[in-house]
Amino acid sequence: MAVIASPLSPTRAFRPPRYADGRIVFAIGLSAASMLALVLGLRQVLPPQQTVLAASHDLAVGAVITANDVTPVRVNMPDSMLQASIAGDATDQVVGQHLGVAVHAGQVLASTLFAEGHTSVGPGRRQLTVPVEPYTASGGRIGPGDLVTVLAVPRQAGAGTVERAAVVLDGVRVVDVGRADSSGTVLSGGTASTSGTGKLTWVTFDVSVDEAAQLEAAAQSSAHLNLALVGGDGQAR
Repeated sequence: MAVIASPLSPTRAFRPPRYADGRIVFAIGLSAASMLALVLGLRQVLPPQQTVLAASHDLAVGAVITANDVTPVRVNMPDSMLQASIAGDATDQVVGQHLGVAVHAGQVLASTLFAEGHTSVGPGRRQLTVPVEPYTASGGRIGPGDLVTVLAVPRQAGAGTVERAAVVLDGVRVVDVGRADSSGTVLSGGTASTSGTGKLTWVTFDVSVDEAAQLEAAAQSSAHLNLALVGGDGQAR
């Protein structure tokens, strides 16, 4: 009697499992590690996304901003640029402001794009600007908000008798300063004064009518003006 062989031979039925080549496994692991390192590296280099305000369409110079003119966007930007930009939830801070430059659609808004507001002066007060020399104005360290004593120092024509400086105004407040950068361009207070860079060229004071007359007379005299910072105790320093 003939015996019919099984369709599964012992060799086929008990074939040992195939294992992946170790080199392939190593290559896959190395690739995954490289990708992970790249992702982590990019996260370290690229700043996290922040929400800021951007123009929703083109805006012309002098345009008055409305709520429809701006939109919050998510962007990646360095901290230096982020500090100058306007936060995405600060729409109320820009609505009603005038643009000082033209803005394109999608452009991130910054405070420097807006026209400076008109200077307000208190009732009965005056703001008077006089030229100064850096070395006579506390070494150029004077800035907005400082209290100063204004001195009129006679210019010495020769080796004669030295005249005493006269106090023109005492304890007057500085509201703005101008500084000239290395190129000779004069910059107004604000950013320039807080950074303390550039040579001090002029100072604007908040004064009364009589003080304004005294200050202007001293500025037009043959004497030069010297400014002394007033300390917290009211004493000049």
